[in-house]
Order: sequence, then C-alpha cells, then structure tokens
Amino acid sequence: MKKSIMKVVLSTALITSVGFGSELVLSGEKVEFSKKLSLNKIHSTSVEQDDIAVLISLKDSLTKAQEDNLYIKGAKAVEYAGIKSYYVVASPSSIEDIISSDFIDGVAMLEANFKINKDLKDVAINDEVKVTLMFLKDVSHDEFSNLLVKNGIEYKDLILNPTLATAQMTITGMDIEKVASFAVVKQIRKTHKIGLVKPFSAKISTADMDTVKQTRADVVWRNNTGLDGLNIPVGVVDEGRVLKTHREFTLGKATRVKDKVIDGSSSLHSTHVAGIIGARGVDTKARGMAESAQIYNFSYNDYYFADAISVLSSKFDILVSNHSYGFTEKVDLGVYNSDASSEDKLVYNNPYLNIFIAAGNDRVDDDYPDTGIIKGAGNAKNVFTIGALDYNSNACAYYSSTGPTKDFRIKPDLSVRGSSVYSTSNSGSYAYMTGTSMATPGALGLATLVMQEYKNLTDCGNGVGCDMRHDLLKAVLINTAVDKGVEGPDVYTGYGMIDVQKAVEVVKTISENKKSLKLDKVGKGAVKEYSFHKSDAGSFAVTLSWVDPAGNSASSGKQLVNDMDIYLVRLSDNKKFYPYSLNKSDVTQKALHDRKNDVDNTEKIEVKNLQEGDYKLVVDASHISTSKQEFALVSSEAVFDTFASSISLKQKLDVNNFAKVMLDAIY
Repeated sequence: MKKSIMKVVLSTALITSVGFGSELVLSGEKVEFSKKLSLNKIHSTSVEQDDIAVLISLKDSLTKAQEDNLYIKGAKAVEYAGIKSYYVVASPSSIEDIISSDFIDGVAMLEANFKINKDLKDVAINDEVKVTLMFLKDVSHDEFSNLLVKNGIEYKDLILNPTLATAQMTITGMDIEKVASFAVVKQIRKTHKIGLVKPFSAKISTADMDTVKQTRADVVWRNNTGLDGLNIPVGVVDEGRVLKTHREFTLGKATRVKDKVIDGSSSLHSTHVAGIIGARGVDTKARGMAESAQIYNFSYNDYYFADAISVLSSKFDILVSNHSYGFTEKVDLGVYNSDASSEDKLVYNNPYLNIFIAAGNDRVDDDYPDTGIIKGAGNAKNVFTIGALDYNSNACAYYSSTGPTKDFRIKPDLSVRGSSVYSTSNSGSYAYMTGTSMATPGALGLATLVMQEYKNLTDCGNGVGCDMRHDLLKAVLINTAVDKGVEGPDVYTGYGMIDVQKAVEVVKTISENKKSLKLDKVGKGAVKEYSFHKSDAGSFAVTLSWVDPAGNSASSGKQLVNDMDIYLVRLSDNKKFYPYSLNKSDVTQKALHDRKNDVDNTEKIEVKNLQEGDYKLVVDASHISTSKQEFALVSSEAVFDTFASSISLKQKLDVNNFAKVMLDAIY
C-alpha cells in the first residue's frame, strides 16, 4: 500500500483453524472454516450495525429444506459463495442458532479482507476513490446512507440499484475497510472508466457489406418474406445519440429510433452501430440485418451494462440489447467481476433477456497478452460475447480480444465480421468502421431474425408469439455456427461465425413432427434421456445450454453454479461422446472432447462421422446446486418428439384443406 489503511479490528476470531478440504478463496484470501466460532466475541463488532455475516460450508450443496430451515431460524439472506459454501446474514440474536444447524460442516466469519478487491489495496488513506459495492440482501438508499452516517463515513454521489443489490459512491481510502466490515456488503471494488473499446477507422473498401452474404442473411431475406426484425424492440447502449433523422431510419415522417439519451450530440459510433442493426437499405450496401427493428437509443454515460439492462427491461420491455463498449483501462482481464455477476443475476431472474457485448479490441495493443484479455462484463455466463472476424470472415481479426476466462470458460461465444463494415454516419452519410463494436450489432441483428421466426411460430396467448429464451437462442446459434480458425471452439472465435440461414431453418422444425429443439427441466440429482435412431452415417452436433445462477465475483474459483453434463451414448457398444472443453494446459490448442465439461453452461457435442444406429442423449443434473434447472437442447437432426409442454405452436395453414373446407361451405 502507498500508506497504511486504517485497520478495522474484527471481533470474530476463530477458536481454531481446522481445514475441511475447502479451497474457497475470496478476494485473494483463503477462507479457513472451523467447527466453532468464538461466541463470546461474535456479538461485538467494530462498526455499528444490526446484522452479522458468516460463511458456512457443507458436505454437499444446500437443499431447499436446509435453506428454509436457515430462514426459519432467522437468516435474512442466504447466498451461494462457491465450493459448497454460502453467505448467511442474520441478527446477532439468531446467528448462534443458525450456525449450530447439524447440516453445517464448518463456519467462518465474513471478514473485511474477504470483500476488498485487489484493485483497492494500494489506495492511500486520504485518496478519494469511486467504488462499486455488491450487497448480500435488499437494502434501500436511505438504509445504507444511514448506516454510513452512523459510522462516520463521509461519502458522495451514492447511487443504489435495489434490483441488482449494487451501489456506487465515492469515499476515501481510510473508510474502505470500515465499509467492507458491514454485514450487508458482499464485495467492494474500484469503479473503472467505461468508454468505447478502442475503435479505429477502417480502410475504405468498394465491396458491399459482405457480412450479409457470409452469414447468409441474404438467403433468409430472400426465402422468408417478412423476417426483418419487426416487433422486436432493440436497445442500443452506446457513446451517445444516434442520428435518428438519417434517411436509413425514417419512413416518411416517422423514425424507428427512440432517443433516450439524457444529453449530448449525435455520435458517429452510435449511429454506425444502429445502422448495422436496422438501416433500411436506402443505400443497399448499408442495409442492416433487421431493417424494421425498433431501436431504443441509450448512452453508457447515463448507465451501463447491468444498470442499463435493468432500465431497458423494466421501463421499456426491451429484451435484446447491444453493448459495444467496455473498460478503457487494463483491468479485470478474463475476470468474472461484479458487472458480469450482475448481468448473470438479471438474466437468471428474466431468462428472456439477450445481451450482446463486444469482446474488445485490445489484442491490437502490444501491452496486452495474446489470450485471456476480455474484460469484466464480457466474461458473464448468460450473455453473448462477440468477437470480430477479418474482412473475409476466415479468421479472428488481429485486434479482437480473446478468451478464455480465468476459470477456463469458452469466450468469446461467437464471432461475426468486424473489419471494414459499411454503415450509417452521424453526418447523414455513410462510413466504414472496424472493430468488435461492428461485429456485435451484426450478431444481434442476425439473432433478431431468429427470434422473430420463433415468435412467428409460437403462441403464448391470444395469438401473440413467444419471446425466445436466452438458453434456446444461444443453443441455436452455437449449434449452427460455422467453425473458424482452430478446429472446434477456440479462444479466438468462440464457436465460430453465425449462420443465420441454418439457425432459422432449425427453428422452423418446431412446427414439424420431429423437432431439432427441446425445452425441458431436470431436478437436482436426476437424469433426462432422449433416445433416437440415426438412419445414416454422417456429422452430428447437439448443444445443451442453460441460464446459470450468478456466480460469486469475490471468488477466484470456477463460476459455474449448476454443473450440468451432456453426453451421447451409442447403444450398440455403450461408447460415450463428450462435449468440447478447453485444453487447460494450452488454451490455444484444439479443444478436448474426451471428458465432461465442468466449467461452461453451454456444452456442444460434435461428431464428424457418427455411425448409423440407435443412440441416447443424456442430460445429467447430479451436480447442480439448486433444486432444479431449466435447459435448452438443439440438435443438427430432428430427434425430439415434442418441443415444450408449456408453449403452444401456431397452426400452419393447410392451403389444400382450406380450399376444400371453403368449397364445402359454399356448396
């Protein structure tokens, strides 16, 4: 540290430090669990507050009955911490009864040093620092501000988001440990600057927008009249205002861009991004992927990432959004931070949210390593992190930021061309731009067409189509993606380039007798099996995806909460086929497919030459932490008899039968 930060003495020293095989590490500090706490000191704290926070460890994940038991005994919050460990917040009068529960294997006090992120370790006591807090339970603005005042903490610019249980404020270094000592606080970290992800001008090309042909959007437009993004509202969170009067966004006197930016002038970057999604095609080279999509324009200077997404969904019912920005500093490389955790929490609570995030352009900078450089929010589990392909869409662009995450999850998820992309400009004309900022809206626009087709085929009441769940959309796009670069998923291009024509055709099968898509759920410890016959030898692919509960951004361990497994069994000899997972000894090598994947919440099995015969798909929930888990399956062949028990399908019109009925009625 530059100067020593005032030490806050915690009152809850352990009697003994007995290890129970736990490797839970929070904010770089290993948690040592004990059989008992020093109960004569547990009620004495160095800060004035009403609650106590502890960590408990179990031999297995917490059951619903056990969780209910903790609440009956007075727990105010119970939250997963990782490695079969949980945070528990309760009043001092309840904590002793709670930690004496017979199913608890070990207990530790939640000390301040388990909460302070390493980026705050060098803050001097008199320095002002803007911090981001995560809470363990619901707390109002007034409650938290009163707690700060009660403890003599000077603060300013407090903004609290009760939906996300997060807050931002400015304090001095001397108060960091005191704030971290509050039982309600889960983590405290430095708030990093948000900006554009190093955009740069492109070499002007005379070619048309090849992304359309490379991803086969032109085939979709030609074969599916009306797939244009209509009735799919899209949020564009970007640098500033979109030039909504641009001729590509107007139809007569009406505009398809709804401006929600608080202040500022129009932005080239924002206008270019919006055009890639939804330009009408007055200039045919600039036609957006979803030309009729309604675009809602927001600025990351007002709110960004999870805060922005919560506003988009709660106030405007927007379920799909584009985020072509990120940290401008070299921080949180590959790290699952509080921004990532908050995004996962939002999607877990509303699994119809589809968030598209630019991977970043930091690989162009020699100061960055070649891999593991996607920042913060792009490392979330329940989002689409998009990398950029070169001009010909043959390989990862030289600037595109790469995965994996620190816990070896596959990132980016997918890639689209980001080089020399032609689109709208805030001058009222057009421009070429390059970056993952351009690839991301391309991916979102393509996904919008898939979501629209799904909505056209489903009925969620009164003839209104259903919104497409995140796990289903991800499984569709990944299972139909065109592999790029290293064979199989890789840290440069993820699962490859979106093929929107294949994706749309797969969605269409939900109206057929045999379907390529399946929505299902499974209980903790249970297994789901799906049998099918493969009539001829050839390639086969199937993808399992699920919306996983938010991980713990304070933990340096793996962030997967519900560890589901998928494998394919050939019944003739019981041979098993496993999904891809990264080679942890060298992430630049080909992905492995000879074992279970224990880190990703999307798993893809791909067999290049699967023999003809009888098979079964197995989805195993033996290692999930919640009582049940919903999931999506997408196969390259129609192998499922039903799609989803809770979703109705719109009836296809049989033209010949319709004509016969009309003739019968007339005569």
